[in-house]
Amino acid sequence: MSKYISIPIAAAKNVAKQYDKDQVIIIAWDEEHNMVHFTTYGKTKVDCAQAAKAGEFFKKALYSKSKEEFEAIVQEAKEEDI
Repeated sequence: MSKYISIPIAAAKNVAKQYDKDQVIIIAWDEEHNMVHFTTYGKTKVDCAQAAKAGEFFKKALYSKSKEEFEAIVQEAKEEDI
Protein backbone atom coordinates (compact mmCIF):
# COMPACT_ATOMS: atom_id res chain seq x y z
CA MET A 1 0.00 0.00 0.00
CA SER A 2 1.28 3.43 -0.87
CA LYS A 3 1.67 6.24 1.65
CA TYR A 4 -1.54 8.17 2.29
CA ILE A 5 -1.40 11.70 0.89
CA SER A 6 -3.86 14.23 2.24
CA ILE A 7 -5.09 17.22 0.26
CA PRO A 8 -3.38 20.30 1.71
CA ILE A 9 -5.30 23.43 2.68
CA ALA A 10 -3.18 25.27 0.12
CA ALA A 11 -4.96 23.30 -2.62
CA ALA A 12 -8.36 24.47 -1.34
CA LYS A 13 -6.98 28.01 -1.07
CA ASN A 14 -5.87 27.85 -4.72
CA VAL A 15 -9.37 26.77 -5.76
CA ALA A 16 -10.85 29.69 -3.78
CA LYS A 17 -8.49 32.18 -5.43
CA GLN A 18 -8.91 30.78 -8.94
CA TYR A 19 -12.71 30.81 -8.76
CA ASP A 20 -13.14 33.81 -6.43
CA LYS A 21 -14.86 31.88 -3.60
CA ASP A 22 -14.92 32.66 0.12
CA GLN A 23 -15.14 29.05 1.29
CA VAL A 24 -14.05 25.76 -0.25
CA ILE A 25 -14.84 22.26 0.98
CA ILE A 26 -13.11 19.37 -0.77
CA ILE A 27 -14.44 15.87 -0.18
CA ALA A 28 -12.32 13.15 -1.76
CA TRP A 29 -12.49 9.35 -1.76
CA ASP A 30 -9.29 7.27 -1.55
CA GLU A 31 -10.04 3.72 -2.69
CA GLU A 32 -6.63 2.30 -1.79
CA HIS A 33 -6.82 3.52 1.82
CA ASN A 34 -10.60 3.07 2.02
CA MET A 35 -11.25 6.52 3.41
CA VAL A 36 -12.96 9.81 2.72
CA HIS A 37 -10.77 12.89 3.05
CA PHE A 38 -12.02 16.38 3.87
CA THR A 39 -10.12 19.63 3.36
CA THR A 40 -11.66 23.01 4.10
CA TYR A 41 -10.58 26.61 3.52
CA GLY A 42 -12.04 29.97 4.36
CA LYS A 43 -10.86 33.41 3.27
CA THR A 44 -11.45 34.98 6.71
CA LYS A 45 -11.50 33.50 10.21
CA VAL A 46 -15.31 33.46 10.07
CA ASP A 47 -15.21 31.72 6.67
CA CYS A 48 -12.68 29.21 8.03
CA ALA A 49 -14.92 28.37 10.96
CA GLN A 50 -18.02 28.05 8.77
CA ALA A 51 -16.24 25.86 6.20
CA ALA A 52 -14.87 23.62 8.96
CA LYS A 53 -18.33 23.31 10.52
CA ALA A 54 -19.84 22.43 7.14
CA GLY A 55 -17.07 19.89 6.53
CA GLU A 56 -17.87 18.24 9.87
CA PHE A 57 -21.56 18.16 8.93
CA PHE A 58 -20.80 16.43 5.63
CA LYS A 59 -18.49 13.97 7.38
CA LYS A 60 -21.16 13.03 9.94
CA ALA A 61 -23.81 12.79 7.24
CA LEU A 62 -21.68 10.54 5.02
CA TYR A 63 -20.89 8.22 7.90
CA SER A 64 -24.44 8.07 9.27
CA LYS A 65 -25.61 4.50 9.56
CA SER A 66 -29.36 4.95 9.24
CA LYS A 67 -32.02 7.33 8.00
CA GLU A 68 -32.82 8.21 11.61
CA GLU A 69 -29.19 9.03 12.39
CA PHE A 70 -28.94 11.15 9.24
CA GLU A 71 -32.13 13.04 10.12
CA ALA A 72 -30.78 13.71 13.63
CA ILE A 73 -27.58 15.11 12.12
CA VAL A 74 -29.57 17.38 9.83
CA GLN A 75 -31.74 18.56 12.73
CA GLU A 76 -28.65 19.31 14.83
CA ALA A 77 -27.19 21.33 11.96
CA LYS A 78 -30.42 23.30 11.64
CA GLU A 79 -30.37 24.08 15.36
CA GLU A 80 -26.75 25.22 15.12
CA ASP A 81 -27.60 27.22 11.98
CA ILE A 82 -24.98 25.65 9.74
